[in-house]
Parts: sequence; C-alpha cells; structure tokens
Amino acid sequence: DVLHRGLLPMLFSAGFLHRPGAFATLAMHLDGLAAPREPWAAQLDNLLAHDLRSALAEMHAVRLVLAGSEDWLFPASEVARLAAGLPRARFEALASGHAVWFEAEDAFVEAVHRAFDRGE
Repeated sequence: DVLHRGLLPMLFSAGFLHRPGAFATLAMHLDGLAAPREPWAAQLDNLLAHDLRSALAEMHAVRLVLAGSEDWLFPASEVARLAAGLPRARFEALASGHAVWFEAEDAFVEAVHRAFDRGE
C-alpha cells in the first residue's frame, strides 16, 4: 500500500497508472529490482554530494535533455533550467512522470532518434 499510495504517484503520471495492465507491467519490471536499503541510501548520499552546476558551461557533449512533464522528483521546469546552463543542449518535456523511458517509451525513442539524426 505504501508503494501504491506513496512512491508510484511520484514516479508515474496518473494517466499511466490508470492504463489497463499498468500495475502488472510494473510488477514484472520491478520484481528484479529489490535491493537492501543500505545501497539505495548510499546512492542517494552520493547523488546529493555530486553537484556539477558550476561545470555546466564546460559540458559540450550533452545535446538532448529530456524530462517528464508530470515528474514530481525532477520537475520539468528544473530540468529545463539545467538544460539552459548547457551550451548546446536542447530541452524536451515528454508527457510522463519520472520514468520517461518506461512510461513514454515511443516518444522517448523518437526524441533520441531525432537527436542522433541531427547529430546532437
């Protein structure tokens, strides 16, 4: 119930969660992701300590920055600010929650293909 009421709405849009078969699909993919709490906590600590904002202007390789328009963890407005700090980046928000590649798979693949087609 904690997963259903707490975490899932933070990761996926309401539209995705109401699709027929969404929970069965999630269960199939999430089954193998169970891990002890300690590695997850260490990963979060590392993420919080790893701040590259001051180096954004030097990152010339990044060309495409994607975000989910309904992402609660990393709001699209904040991701757009990140992209604006990159010299040659193009920002695109896709209709999804946090797990853009999973929830909006077709749009994600199309955006990546367009980026490669443009040499981004």
